[in-house]
Amino acid sequence: MKKTVVVGLGNPIVSDDSIGLKIAELLEPYFEGNSSTDVIYNYRGGLSLMESLVGYDEAVIIDAMVSGKDKPGSLYKLSLEDAVYTKNCASTHDMDLISAMKFGELGGYKLPKKVMIFGVEAQDISTFSEDLTPELQKAVPHIVEQILLELNANCFEHILESKGGQK
Repeated sequence: MKKTVVVGLGNPIVSDDSIGLKIAELLEPYFEGNSSTDVIYNYRGGLSLMESLVGYDEAVIIDAMVSGKDKPGSLYKLSLEDAVYTKNCASTHDMDLISAMKFGELGGYKLPKKVMIFGVEAQDISTFSEDLTPELQKAVPHIVEQILLELNANCFEHILESKGGQK
């Protein structure tokens, strides 16, 4: 049986940076009772994120991003190959995901062969607040729906329960 991890990534006390955590929390009920899927929350990227993927066959990562290309709340679907290298990496503790995954593979860790990343265009990733900006808050139900549809369309349907007609 394939093991899948859904990772909500972000900082719970920095406004829109918490969107990955909040979306994962809303997705969690769709995976209840499914022993092949775990939903976890991670507050750091790099090696910490890579370590949370060890032992899984597939991974779904949800995080805030600022591209400036679209309005806040827009959802981007990326593969691991689409991810960018961190330009300000000062140490292995600040390693980007691609480098961390390569590091893990070199270390012999079993890492997911399939990684899907959902980036949510954020508006404010610098204000200390437990609340999303109004634009992101309004977009949350649509983002959850889009992610469930994408998971279904991209062969993750085995992880979805029949709740909400998503199977």
